[in-house]
Formats: sequence, structure tokens, C-alpha cells
Amino acid sequence: MKILASILLCCAFALQLSSQEVSNIPYEVKVGSAALDLNVVKEQYHEGEYYWGRFDTKGKVKLVVKTSFNLSDVKVISNGEVDWSVKDNALIIKAKGPFKAVVEPRGRIKPLLLFADSPEDKRPAGEYVKYFAPGVHDVGVLEVTDNQVVYLDEGAIVNGAIHAQGNNILICGRGVLSGASYPRLQGPLESLLLADKCNGLVIRDITFTAPWWWTVYLINCDGAMLDNIKILNSNMVNDDGVDIANSRNVTVRNSFIRCQDDVIAVKGMDASGLPCENILIEDSMLWNDWANVIRVGYECETPYMKNIVMRNCDVVHHAFRYKEPERFWANTVFFLQPSNNMLISDILFEDIRIHADGKFIFLKASADVCTGPGVLGLKPQHYSHVYSITDTSTYTYKASGSLDGVVFRNISVVGDPSVSCGDIFIKGRSEKENIGEIVFENVTFFGKPVKDSEHKTMYIGKYVDQPIFR
Repeated sequence: MKILASILLCCAFALQLSSQEVSNIPYEVKVGSAALDLNVVKEQYHEGEYYWGRFDTKGKVKLVVKTSFNLSDVKVISNGEVDWSVKDNALIIKAKGPFKAVVEPRGRIKPLLLFADSPEDKRPAGEYVKYFAPGVHDVGVLEVTDNQVVYLDEGAIVNGAIHAQGNNILICGRGVLSGASYPRLQGPLESLLLADKCNGLVIRDITFTAPWWWTVYLINCDGAMLDNIKILNSNMVNDDGVDIANSRNVTVRNSFIRCQDDVIAVKGMDASGLPCENILIEDSMLWNDWANVIRVGYECETPYMKNIVMRNCDVVHHAFRYKEPERFWANTVFFLQPSNNMLISDILFEDIRIHADGKFIFLKASADVCTGPGVLGLKPQHYSHVYSITDTSTYTYKASGSLDGVVFRNISVVGDPSVSCGDIFIKGRSEKENIGEIVFENVTFFGKPVKDSEHKTMYIGKYVDQPIFR
């Protein structure tokens, strides 16, 4: 076994924990013979915090995790080639290469996240690089434009926001971009990272945490790659992970995202902007605490949304508070919500594993009358100002939208069927505002195929084509 890069340096995380708090982390991890520094993320529920550590490896690696928690019922959810076992209340993890893993001795309460990354090929250098060394940096808003690189070195904690606007921008490194210094809705920018009218944008390897509102917000971007990012949130509502608005040719891959609000959201925020199309989410681990794992629609100020694919992903957790699917603000795994006379079409969800741990909504596909920045009189880059509007009762679109061409293929729901259900709720609004073809192909709940006649928690409303089951 050979560890090819130093283990993460920052013992004090973005929340600037005291040494006493750091010493109270209930885990100890060794990677080979080296101790792994662990970090704390504050969250709103589940006893208030969780933990993570990161290191680089190229080949086989062995980890030993010791904890004050009982490991007799420990659960490990991982990607990559990973085997694990428990011996003498120590968790032994063996991997053949890079991986991501969630270690849960107590379910959602105080889990440990482990990230084993591939080594960096080459560290960028030159006058075009904005470099942040290990340590704490307060930047307010960092402006980035054409052909520039932002590099957060391992151990760097950058407090503030990045505003990217231009062509061929690279934002990368092993460091952390944090909003922990700012109260909710009082940050220096709309999100931790706002990418506005970017072409050829790459965001790679860095960790985001503790936003004051959304985390990564793409608006009117053409060509964006988000690769191996970690978003470690759940400190408040409105902490969306990745919001893809009026953007096309966007890929999110090999990433870990935990949020209280929507993990991935595809939105139309600019009626004069680009359509939302050619969007791919793959090979990622997604965790939601309060809202939706993926939401397509609601804000629908864009010509159309189409060619959206989510594949080979693990839904580590869905929202822990169940709300009936009839409710407007229901919490779901898949939420498809066309509005504003807009069509959502050609959507594929494939090879997805959902780890169920309670009542939840599998799918809500609903033609609803929603709202967005245009009818609210707000600019897309200042949408969080919606919370300063006291009466939004008349600020809605005049119509809902329509949906067609949706496929769920090779989806498995695993967990305890005695406490989980998995509602399917499909509803149109009129003959024009309708829900078209939805196909369920090899979709299984706890090992049993989902069929129309057998799924007890399925609701098919008016103006809906009959779903197809294969």
C-alpha cells in the first residue's frame, strides 16, 4: 500500500472549531500507519454535526476506523471497489483504489464521511493562477474571468464567495470554500460559487460547506464540468447543492453532495437566457435531509428543459420528514415540476440505488403553477431577495407546463420495507398542461418489481398518460 499525497492538513475546519471540540470527534482513522485528520460539519438536525476526512491514494489502501460508538449495526455505503468488516469494535475498510464512503454506526446521527481521491496530475502554476496556501483566507467576493485558475491548496480554508464570469475558467484544489462566516441570506454574493455566462468552466476536487444560501449556482453557462467536488451542508434550509439554471452541456460527476434543501436543481431563471439541456449527473453519492434529491422545474423561465440524465448514483438518504405528495412542498427523490407553459422532456434516470430508511416519495411528477424571478421582479443573480417580498400571493406564473418522455431504468430501492413505502404521484392540470409518457423499466422496491396493479402508494391523476411498466 502506498499513500501518494499527504493526509488533509486542516484540523480546524471552516467553522474554526476549538481544540477541545476537535478532540471530541468520536472517530479515529488510520490510513495505513498514518492518522487521518478529521473535520466537523455543523448540521441543523441529528445531534448537530457530522465528520469527514480526505486523503489521496492511487492503488490499494487499508483504513482502520475506531469509534466510541457501537459498531455491531454499522452500515457502510460506498462507491468504488470497497470491502469492509468489523473486528474488536474497529471497522476495517479495504479498497482497490479511490472511493467515497459513508460510515453510519447510528444511522443519520453523527456519521463519518471518507473520501479517497486520485492524486493530482499537475498543480497549476503561473501568473494566471490565484493561489491560496494552507491557512484561513477571508476574500469577500473573489472575481474570476477568462482563462484564470483558482487553486485552493490542501489545508486552505477560503471564507467568502467566488464569482466566475468568462471563458475557460478552472477552479480546483484540495481546499475548502466556506460560508461559515456569514449568517443565512447575508453573504456577499448569491451563492458560494456563482458562475454567470461561463463557457468551458471546470470545477474540480474542492470542498464546499456552510453556505448562506445556494452553494454552486450556474446561470447561462454553456459547457461546465463539476468533477469530484464535495458539498457538505445541511446547516440550514435553502442550502441547495448544485443549481443549474439556463445552462447547457453541464456534467456533474464523481461527486458527493449532502444538503438540507435540493441536492440538484434544474431551473429556468432568465426568460431571455439559454435553455436547460444536455445535463448529466453521474457516478455520484447524493444525500438529502429535508427537500428533494433532484428537482427539475418550478422556476421555469427558459425556452425548455430536455436531455437530462442521472445515472449510476447512490441516494444515500432521502428527506427524513415525510410530507404527503399532494402537498405543494412535498419532499421527494425525483421531483418533476413543469410550469409557465414550458415543456420538460427526454429525461432518463438509470442505474440508481436508493437507500430508504423511512416513508418517502419516490416520484412526484406534477404540472403546477409556480413562480420565479421574472414574475417577482428580481434578477436571476439576486433571487435570494425573494425573502424580502412580504406578499407573493399574486406573483405566480399564469399557467403550469407539461412533461413527456421520462424513463426510470434499473432503479432499486433497498432498506427496510416495514418502514418505507415509496409513493409515486403523477398529476396533470389540463389537456394542454399534461403529463405524457413515463416508463418504469426494471424498477424494484425491496427486490420486488414495481407494477401498476401492485404498487399500493401510486396515484395517477387527471390529464396523465397511463404509465408504462416493463
